[in-house]
Amino acid sequence: MLYLKPLLLKCNTSICTTLYTSPTRLLPSSVKRFTHIIKRPPIVSILGHVDHGKTTLLDNLIKNYQIQNRITPETTITSTEFGGITQKISTFSLHLKNNLNITILDTPGHKTFSKMRKRNTQIPDILLLLVSIQDGILTQTVETINHLSSIIQEANENDENPPNVIVVVTKLDLIKDSNERNKKLNKIKNDLLNYNIVIEEFGGDIQFIPISSITGFGMNDLIDSMVALTDILQLDSDLDSPIKADVIETSVNNKIGGKIVNVLVKQGNIKQGSILIGSQSGAWCKVRRILSNSPQSRSIDDKQEIIPIGGPSQVVSTLGWKNLDVIVGEQIIGLRNESDAKKLSKEILKNIENENVNNNTSTNNNTLETSDSDSEIVKPKTKKINFIIKADTQGSLEAVIDSIRNFGNDEVRTCIVAYSVGQPTINDKKLAEITNSTILCFNLDNSNSIKPDSKPNENEKIKIKYYNVIYKLIDDVTEILTENLPQHYETKILATLTIKEVFNYKQRNSTYLKIAGCKVLNGKIMHNSNVKIIRDDEEIYKGKVKSLKHGKDDVTELNKGNECGLVLDDFDDFLANDIIEAFEDVPLPKTL
Repeated sequence: MLYLKPLLLKCNTSICTTLYTSPTRLLPSSVKRFTHIIKRPPIVSILGHVDHGKTTLLDNLIKNYQIQNRITPETTITSTEFGGITQKISTFSLHLKNNLNITILDTPGHKTFSKMRKRNTQIPDILLLLVSIQDGILTQTVETINHLSSIIQEANENDENPPNVIVVVTKLDLIKDSNERNKKLNKIKNDLLNYNIVIEEFGGDIQFIPISSITGFGMNDLIDSMVALTDILQLDSDLDSPIKADVIETSVNNKIGGKIVNVLVKQGNIKQGSILIGSQSGAWCKVRRILSNSPQSRSIDDKQEIIPIGGPSQVVSTLGWKNLDVIVGEQIIGLRNESDAKKLSKEILKNIENENVNNNTSTNNNTLETSDSDSEIVKPKTKKINFIIKADTQGSLEAVIDSIRNFGNDEVRTCIVAYSVGQPTINDKKLAEITNSTILCFNLDNSNSIKPDSKPNENEKIKIKYYNVIYKLIDDVTEILTENLPQHYETKILATLTIKEVFNYKQRNSTYLKIAGCKVLNGKIMHNSNVKIIRDDEEIYKGKVKSLKHGKDDVTELNKGNECGLVLDDFDDFLANDIIEAFEDVPLPKTL
């Protein structure tokens, strides 16, 4: 019962003590005898930097599966992805060879999906670390390696089995020259040593397999390696043991019953009526329905297939969860009955509340509190631009939040007012009106957008923006912030004049008008120029030209070398040798 061990050690109630010391006492009598042992499929995660060939590799494996099973190939995953990049976790159950089935988790490589990658480093039996032969080891490759190092260390400390890594070098078809190809392969091998990834060639236990998902080169070697690793790992599972599962993703679909929680079953069988509880959130459910999560099992209209049971290494969608939010990445266990689930949920929530009080944090999952570090970043004069975030899944939601939270500078910064999974609601609309927020919707169908109130206000303008590519959302937020930056200017000197002599001109009303007799040293002075007067290196006046004369004639402009008479607005305290500079304020480009 390692899933709940940290929590159970904090609880003093009888249910927590029972779960920790004798977990089977809280399970139905029919599952107390652990006898139904089966070989379970290996769980394989595909991880790597964005555009390093993860989805193309998956397309190749699916094509191989379709050929073996005489299935007419359908549209590739790559061709259906918005923006040409993976933006959510996809799961597939495939048959490889020798009667081996595998469960594959395809994970986004874009930098904004860091938390998804970290979770998918913890889950698998086999981890395929993809590196493009063209690019070598890049940022998200290093990030995955760092996650992996932490997980291996933790597994060793807990006497558990860490993921088995295969380094897969992709896109070999793009390097035609064999000498250049070998040179790049050797560089990747040596670069991996810098991160303590020691391949078999150098005496380590990590396989290194070059492939081309386009031509098929090396694919048989990769499949054979996964088959061999599975034989070595001896992945057994007891179907009658207590349910253990990991939350892969959560979403909302009111058409099929509201909250959907996708779980990867590690142990036991999830059936209709199973009692499940989240070890971190305290959310629980009596499973009302189980849906297959694999795209291969979807119908023509993209509806998920209802299945009777979810077994080891299967990713299934479960329905029936109560109002509390399930946390992506948390572990799920099965309990005996609803009464035990309610008691344990109460204890978990009590511990969460106590921790939040001690840490001075909020338990509200739909609003963001400003942390101490946020307060240091946002200065009093910083303009805040408000956003409400809506997304299709919890993983997408956290990626958007992580991308734009506290985004900006000292002059303008994002402020996330609220966030949640699902379509915008009337309450979201009202909150947007009150807070002057823009509603950002990611991976949502805009055909199901907010319906108007019974008495809509024709003057209200709620800004709702829909996106299906993460970097376009980020670009749009950047543009909105940029538009709200204050305008800064650069002063450009157009002309420099020196005052040679000051004249007193008697006007018709017998008053005297002081005229600065000047010479244009450089540039061009205009009859309506902005000017400033410099005396002893200090600016003593800033204003506009009122009158510009050449001799007795009014002129519109004069160039270098000409003499002129100047009259300025609200200033006549001229002195010989004063410097006059004509200038213009040029608006600078707005950049964050």
